[in-house]
Amino acid sequence: MTNKIVSLLPFQYEFITAPEKFVWLCAGLGTGKSYALAQYAIYRMLTNPETTGLICAATYSQLRDSILTELFRQLDAIGLKYTYSTQTQFITLENGARVKAFSLENYEVLRGIEVGWIAIDEACLAKEEAYKVAIGRLRCKHSKALHCRIVSTPKGFDYLYDRYVGEKFTVSHRLIHATSYQNPYLPDGYLASLATGYDPRMYRQEVLAEFVSNAEGVIYFPFDRVEHASRRVLRNPLLPIWVGMDFNVNPMSAALANVTQGTIKVFDEVYLKHSNTFEMAKEIRKRYPDASIKVTPDATGSARKTSSTKSDHMILRDAGFTVVRNSVNPPTEDRYNTVNGRLLESRIEIDPSCKMLIRDLERVTHESNPIYLTHISDALGYLAWHIFPMKKPRPASRVINQ
Repeated sequence: MTNKIVSLLPFQYEFITAPEKFVWLCAGLGTGKSYALAQYAIYRMLTNPETTGLICAATYSQLRDSILTELFRQLDAIGLKYTYSTQTQFITLENGARVKAFSLENYEVLRGIEVGWIAIDEACLAKEEAYKVAIGRLRCKHSKALHCRIVSTPKGFDYLYDRYVGEKFTVSHRLIHATSYQNPYLPDGYLASLATGYDPRMYRQEVLAEFVSNAEGVIYFPFDRVEHASRRVLRNPLLPIWVGMDFNVNPMSAALANVTQGTIKVFDEVYLKHSNTFEMAKEIRKRYPDASIKVTPDATGSARKTSSTKSDHMILRDAGFTVVRNSVNPPTEDRYNTVNGRLLESRIEIDPSCKMLIRDLERVTHESNPIYLTHISDALGYLAWHIFPMKKPRPASRVINQ
């Protein structure tokens, strides 16, 4: 074997040595993502040769031209002898360690095999089902650590975002972020060329490795996670709680806020699947038993009954809430414009824990949306419309001389 020292940037070292089961190096162009993944594979082959590894890419051409090319280059640079069978696609080191190279285009073929670690290059290009099948292979008893390592730039708010950042995040997942500027070895002028060659959205995604919505026709276009939802929003117990509420059985949704100094400060959300207004009222009162609560709901709740013979508004009043409503709902576009206007003015602040509301604001479009979207952002819209009603211009008065 070899004692050759390998050079790593700090975020690459963190990626290779992190203890979490699932780690994503989410990084910009030119940050050495494939290099870091190849070094991880070599590290596992040297330290845990008793188990078989799996190295993948979304397509065969990407597997061949990117990660395998980089892996073979690093094996040669370190001086490790290996064989590669194009028939079985196994890479074998002289210490007996084996790695299966596999294209996730044919992910169903993976079912049935067992591996001790997985490395996936440009994982954002792989289908979610392929990713799930791959990580389901992590069960080899000879593995010292059943780990999955993936690298890619972000691709909007996709399934990887959900798992490593969003609502499906668990402590077994870790995201390591790096921008293209964190690689000091890039050629002179490279980053400047990207800055002039990309539009702002692509620059943020490909160079700064930010999560940027890829959906066309996003409704809440001014919303920015850093600007509007990156800082804690604490409830002021001296102020009433304003609740924007949408009546929908699945889900029942509410955004809870203080309104102070001309700003809606959303500190909590309630998102109940397969529920009703009784349960919503009960949940809010359980969280805030002594608070003065004012609800600005969907106006149709004065007649609609999602729970019983009582209207939704009657149920809220019976729970001790003050229902403040318009006789009719505002026009949809006016509600959207009210929220967007306040976002542009930085007059809406959202606690990062309000993940469902943040998801809505990032993903709801003018086109068809999944059934789980639109409801909690509508709830915020009812609140924003009440606090900042859009005043329609009146036609100028006319005097008729007779």
